[in-house]
Amino acid sequence: MQLYFTPSERFDARLVYTHSDRDDSPTTGENAGGTFADQIPYQVNINVQESFVQDADSLTLAMNYELPSGHMLTSISGWSQSSDRSLVDRDLTPDDISTQSILYDVEDVSQELRLTSPDSDKFDYLVGLYYLRSETLNRDTYPLFGAAWLANIGFPPILPDVLDGQERAFTSTSWAAFVNANYHFTDRLSVFGGVRYTHDEKEVSHTTFGEVFGAFGFVSANLVGETEEEPITWSLGARYAFSDEWKTYVSVSTGYRSSSLKDDFLTAADLLNPAGNLTAPEYVTNYELGAKYRSGDGRIAANAALFYMDYSDIQVSISVPPLLFVRQLQNAAAAHLQGFELDGSYALTDSLIFSGSLGYLESEYDEFQPSPSLDLSGTGFGNHPEWTISAALDYTHALQSGELLFHLDTTVMTVPDDFQPGGTALELGGYSTLNGQVAYETASGDWRLAVWGQNLLDHDDPVSTTLWGAGLGLNQHNVYIYQPPRSVGVTLRRAF
Repeated sequence: MQLYFTPSERFDARLVYTHSDRDDSPTTGENAGGTFADQIPYQVNINVQESFVQDADSLTLAMNYELPSGHMLTSISGWSQSSDRSLVDRDLTPDDISTQSILYDVEDVSQELRLTSPDSDKFDYLVGLYYLRSETLNRDTYPLFGAAWLANIGFPPILPDVLDGQERAFTSTSWAAFVNANYHFTDRLSVFGGVRYTHDEKEVSHTTFGEVFGAFGFVSANLVGETEEEPITWSLGARYAFSDEWKTYVSVSTGYRSSSLKDDFLTAADLLNPAGNLTAPEYVTNYELGAKYRSGDGRIAANAALFYMDYSDIQVSISVPPLLFVRQLQNAAAAHLQGFELDGSYALTDSLIFSGSLGYLESEYDEFQPSPSLDLSGTGFGNHPEWTISAALDYTHALQSGELLFHLDTTVMTVPDDFQPGGTALELGGYSTLNGQVAYETASGDWRLAVWGQNLLDHDDPVSTTLWGAGLGLNQHNVYIYQPPRSVGVTLRRAF
């Protein structure tokens, strides 16, 4: 729902409210290893009816007021909340071994104020303030998590069998002040820059309960951790237009990620070793060079960007033997990301347009030795694709009452050889998809009827793998998540 209010030429306000809810039975993955694994895509062999219920609301108020001096004052107020409830078969088998119930509630309140300078051929700027407060409650419990689960790892039954789980309460508050400016030396050459001061505070309250969690040494006391940082980040760059068609830019910018507090499976060892319970902030410097091209007749458009991201103290989590699912937080000494992005479009005719993109991304730890016996320097990190290629074709056919629109697109992704190092015994080879749509839209744009299809070739490649319960004997299993199967549908839209 949107309400738009414009009482004068100097002032306007827009109020936007959204609500969404979801109640379905998605799968959290398919068992790809073990006694009950069949490795048949889209087929699960479980004894629990998995469910996911979500209720979400958001409210945004944006106001603009033009001052007599020509400055524009902008206020953006936001509120959002989301409540998720889910039940999953954690062992992914037809046996009564383990189920998990997950509660995840989030509420955010934000406020931004901006003052933008009047239009100028030489100098323009923007100054602002930003505030965000976020509160999250996450409660994971295991309604079924006892004798059968313990038997799989050779433990005797523990009596009495009580509810196991964890509860975390997160509160984060962020204040920021920022300024951005542009200076135009000529019509072709300009420089830009900005500075941002941030004050971040974070608090995590963590509680573990249950006899199984206690047997593994997870701390049951209500523990509270706090962090506070005041980073200053900046950006600097220049733009140069060789002609009306060719434009280039170069930039250097810094970024920051606040300290992380461990909030999962806390042990006494974590409390004795602050390095395993709390990370230092993470910083990155991004170097980027780019070019844009627009042909004089508007038929050809292309963009290219080359980037290198230099990380210091990048935050990572490392498995701690023998329970490999227990992670320890650390800061890697140094790492980098590098790659390029290309995208463009070409209007073959007034009705037929071809577009596409190509992206490459490579990651590497420059220096990281989490333990004397393990050196990850030179290996990749993260779950990113290596190559991403996409192409699309759009054709429009004019009718007296409106127009017919035809769309076809495809995407191919590959993953690096060191995808999720040490995180899974499975390998991903990448995946591809082909989608299409035929639509009719009235001349006024009020009505639109579309017939669409996704994954038309019905590929069933895995897009994600996880090694769940690493180090837990028979409770450990590999999990596949496949790309969505072929689907077709009809959409009718009415604009008011």
